[in-house]
Amino acid sequence: GAVVAAAVMHYHARGAKPPTVTMDATEQNQAAVLACPQLVRPVLPSVGWSGVVATTVFGAANGLQLKPPPGVEKVVLEDGGVVLLDWLVRGQPGPAVLVCPGLNNSSRTGYIVRLAEALGQQGFNCVAVNYRGVLSELSSPKLGCADSWQDL
Repeated sequence: GAVVAAAVMHYHARGAKPPTVTMDATEQNQAAVLACPQLVRPVLPSVGWSGVVATTVFGAANGLQLKPPPGVEKVVLEDGGVVLLDWLVRGQPGPAVLVCPGLNNSSRTGYIVRLAEALGQQGFNCVAVNYRGVLSELSSPKLGCADSWQDL
């Protein structure tokens, strides 16, 4: 099993390609790319299914059952859009950490819940943001996406 998995990963890694970075060719942008080599590091394409489909299928296959977080705050934005703040850990003596799940994830995704538990054990409060349309109704023409930083 492990040898087959290693062989598949080795074969798959040969398809890694650097992403295309589209930007204005200003000195400041070029300096930012040089200072952050992760932006041009080769990326592996998804194997088979991707995103939500893979997460749903593999999560269900593993019997992953996540309990809802103890407190949810609904934040209505200026244009009527809704963002949910899920307080995964509250009442700790330390400061709060805002966790922003990756694309195709929510505050109830397994790795976010486990991160919140680890932060709570270290004395931090933890709130995770659910972008527009994630675990809530879509109530404005604007969707949550990688460019929705203004909603924070």
